[in-house]
Amino acid sequence: MRLSLSIISLLIVSWSWGQEIDSAWVVTYAKRLTRDTGLTLQEPYFTDNNGQKRTLSEFKGKILYIDIWTTWCGNCLIRFPHSKKLFERLQSIHLDTAIQFVTICTEGSKSQWKKLLKKYSPEGITFYTTDTSIYESWHIDGFPTYILSDRNGKVIASYAPGPDEGSIDYVLYAAVQNIKPTDAIWIYFNESQYFRKNNSYTNDMQGIAYAKWFYSTNQIRYKHWQEQQKKKNSR
Repeated sequence: MRLSLSIISLLIVSWSWGQEIDSAWVVTYAKRLTRDTGLTLQEPYFTDNNGQKRTLSEFKGKILYIDIWTTWCGNCLIRFPHSKKLFERLQSIHLDTAIQFVTICTEGSKSQWKKLLKKYSPEGITFYTTDTSIYESWHIDGFPTYILSDRNGKVIASYAPGPDEGSIDYVLYAAVQNIKPTDAIWIYFNESQYFRKNNSYTNDMQGIAYAKWFYSTNQIRYKHWQEQQKKKNSR
């Protein structure tokens, strides 16, 4: 019996998005996620692309997914397209109004920053600052750094997954549901591993809730997976 396209896409996406992690990775990564949890981010003024002074407090009431980058960081730039795809997936399940993407450029000239904004059009609100004191207060030691804060501006993940990591979709969804990122990573790992062995999710409240989320985003993620494969094959 031939599998339907929807089932095939489900299998492909489940296997490909769950293969990046094992239990050792989760244990190690969870320690990074929990560092600075509960910290309230210092709020310096940032400059937006219209030259206006802005602060993060403007977005109180929303989950913030913050991308700290620099103009000279190639690894930062290549992730901007992934952020766009990630936001599309959030839109597909109507979470785009609950989560605000913020990119903050901290090094490089303002003219170079504007040039890169025009070239890459990063997703979300774009800020610029030369106040590198946030490196210490926000504990930033590399680029890009992704920070996740709750609706009250408190850090819930100081080293959140990047937009190119399979786990980020569920981590953001879970944050809206008030599930801690560390718990979300474990759920993502357990359900992905269970699916790879059984072609289904666990038959409990956790598995049922995870499956509901996964099925709601399956088609657009399969579309993005197909686009990635086309790019690989065209190289």
